[in-house]
Amino acid sequence: MNRVERKKNIEQSQATSIKKRNDNIASRIQTKRDKKMGIKDKGKKSAGGGSKGGKGGGKKRPGFEGGKGKGRKEQA
Repeated sequence: MNRVERKKNIEQSQATSIKKRNDNIASRIQTKRDKKMGIKDKGKKSAGGGSKGGKGGGKKRPGFEGGKGKGRKEQA
């Protein structure tokens, strides 16, 4: 690859990353506006399998699901 091709590749990759960044920022702003207005997004599903609702839904720390003493025998 010569310098011209490399420069073209770099410019293209920069342009795509800038576009992705701008799209991401715009979608976050739109989500914030929708939340303020009380509009719920019907297309997206919540991440995780949490059934508690609110902000804390979904599994956060795998391996800590059991809790203390749930069906365990104490070691003496």
